Amino acid sequence: MRTETPIAPKATTTAASNSPRIKLVAAAMAVVVMLLGLGGCTSEQNFYCQFQDVPSHGWVSQVPLKFEPQFPDSTINECEIILSVRHNNNFAYRSLNLIVDVMDSLHHVVRTPVSIAVSDEYGNLNGSGFGGLYQCSASVVESIPCSAVKSIIVWPAMKGCDTIMNVEDVGITLKAAK
Repeated sequence: MRTETPIAPKATTTAASNSPRIKLVAAAMAVVVMLLGLGGCTSEQNFYCQFQDVPSHGWVSQVPLKFEPQFPDSTINECEIILSVRHNNNFAYRSLNLIVDVMDSLHHVVRTPVSIAVSDEYGNLNGSGFGGLYQCSASVVESIPCSAVKSIIVWPAMKGCDTIMNVEDVGITLKAAK
């Protein structure tokens, strides 16, 4: 009677998972994503720049994003407020409508509707980007006293849309007014 000894299965690995080329490409992509994240904050005139992530399950219309700018340089009296939006190439609309509330220390609010053109009439995406991520920006206020900016609140304002999908993050940049 012949008995067979069971052979332990060999651990299988693919050459691609251990390939130095794959690791190099992954590292390069990580650097590109990091640089893209810093891309909105590179100007020497910007004295405040912050981005907040939008949840992957979408940006619900009743949930605003709140920014509380810091003013490290007291020599700047007037500032410009710029709103930036990063979206992926699956964003389904031509424009993104938002409401930006600028609140001062006495809780006075200046409300500004902002429409950011995400694509042209042919569906070509506007803005700058790399791969499937694009950034579009719009000036909210061209000149406002820095002392009048305590917090900035950004609300989604798309009519008939309770949850906006495929927006990755929203950012506020403050720079010295021209």
